[in-house]
Amino acid sequence: MIPGDAPNSLSPRKVLLWLLSTAFGPGLLSLPFVFHLLGPTCAPIFVCFLGFIVVFNMFLLLDCKMYVNRRVTDAKTYGEVALFALGIHSDIVGQTSQRFVDMLLLFVQFDVCIVYFDFISDNMHAFFPWLPQRVLIFGVAVVISILSMKQDLGQISTVAYIAFFSISGAILLVIMQAIAHWDERPIITKGFELEKMPLFVDSLLYCFVSSMIAVLPMESEIEDTAEYPRILGTAMIVVMFTYVLFGQVCLLSFGDIDNESMSAYLETRYGSTWVSNGVNMMVTAAAIFTFPIQLYPALQVLEQKFGFRSVASSTPGAYAEVAAPGGAADATEEFGLRDPQSVVTASAPLADKRTYFPLSVFRMLVIFLLAIVSVIVPQLRLAMALGGSIGGCMLALVFPPLMDLMLLSDEAHATTPSFDLRLRKIRDYFIISIGIVGTVVGTTTALGKIAAHEL
Repeated sequence: MIPGDAPNSLSPRKVLLWLLSTAFGPGLLSLPFVFHLLGPTCAPIFVCFLGFIVVFNMFLLLDCKMYVNRRVTDAKTYGEVALFALGIHSDIVGQTSQRFVDMLLLFVQFDVCIVYFDFISDNMHAFFPWLPQRVLIFGVAVVISILSMKQDLGQISTVAYIAFFSISGAILLVIMQAIAHWDERPIITKGFELEKMPLFVDSLLYCFVSSMIAVLPMESEIEDTAEYPRILGTAMIVVMFTYVLFGQVCLLSFGDIDNESMSAYLETRYGSTWVSNGVNMMVTAAAIFTFPIQLYPALQVLEQKFGFRSVASSTPGAYAEVAAPGGAADATEEFGLRDPQSVVTASAPLADKRTYFPLSVFRMLVIFLLAIVSVIVPQLRLAMALGGSIGGCMLALVFPPLMDLMLLSDEAHATTPSFDLRLRKIRDYFIISIGIVGTVVGTTTALGKIAAHEL
């Protein structure tokens, strides 16, 4: 356990702000461009449709974790839930699934952080043009390292306040600019274009996937877990409303938006004004203070791998044995009260106060490695597209219903009416198919652009 990181230590208010901060990153300013891809009629419909599926999968993932924890162990991370849910019948499948989920999670979160470095340095370069961007990137890495040294999750969560109010200020300024020019709004005739759909889905999932990854860590840290579904639902309602309102108002007011960043678009269209400069400053501050929040789930996985955190048992076969017909699970009630002789427990905490310095150095190394990658990788838009296509679709759309399907085979569902089980399976297969199609089409599109040197 991280020194000072007491379990169940976050108030509902801090958890709500954390969830909102993960969803309201600088990528939010790309939503008007995303809406422009499909037009003002189709874009809100598809945002609500895809958003509903992702939010549903958040609750499905939470249900899978609760189910696993009732029957076997105290799983905390996405990968640990996959270990036991997908490894219910096979140790190898469970362990492979955990490695794959952890790899995707690291890929997506590191990809987000690398894009943040590039985004922050670009914005700061506009205010400090005499400083090379590489110097700015490493300077920002020092600041982020200091912010990430807070090893108590409650202390890390305090930066969520600054991040949330910074991005909220930027959104408010952009909407004020849109309202000020509302009388000049053009007539938009753009309709649905199928070839734009892959980029639309990739970009939208890129906004949602960080919230999906934060679902389980936040549930593990909230003071009252019974309150968490209500907090999660409230956060996602606010997120969906903000996404639709911001994207639609900007599109209707400004018309064709050909830049992925609204701050850059406003500066190009209206020049360097106090609005565009204010948006740049607030979004930059939001990116800096959101960075530790975005990095936390990835650090949680890495710190388990390197022994800084306690981990759940890596033997999913114990779950299969517990749940097997005639096994200890038969002695439990439906959905399994824990049998003391069959529960797989987490290992003892591996970290204490003596590990504070090496853990701080470890986090600093991770951050500076990401900064180095952002300096030497020339095509960050390529990383963004691939990250959204592969990791976003798999983590947000494929794995939650896949884990639910595997858990449906558990005998605890034996008393569930067969008709209800069939409906759940049809629902899960439908969502999985959407995720697979999105992954294949989006990845193919991104790779095609690589070959054509369009990114």
